[in-house]
Amino acid sequence: MAYEFLVQEGYLILETNFKVKGSEIDIIAKESEWYVFIEVKSYLSDSPFSVYTSLSKRKKQALMLGINLWLLENNLLDSIWRLDFVIYFTDKKIFEIYKHINLY
Repeated sequence: MAYEFLVQEGYLILETNFKVKGSEIDIIAKESEWYVFIEVKSYLSDSPFSVYTSLSKRKKQALMLGINLWLLENNLLDSIWRLDFVIYFTDKKIFEIYKHINLY
């Protein structure tokens, strides 16, 4: 479902479920000049959701590892990239995108 939503929003999907030891990136896409690494989460609309509280220090490190390895494997270390979150609110059946999530 998130895949289709992102395509409708103009993202070009490059890869899904990229896994390396200790890290998984749900979706890797391109939007304009940006390479976009996307985490997909599901919540109820009244849950106390926060993008930043859902990212533990360990999860941030794992994401950075996965992002750097993907960029290295694809000879794109000098490219511009960002981390986005796609949230699916299960009770309302809607998606929201949170762009440019800070990993530091």
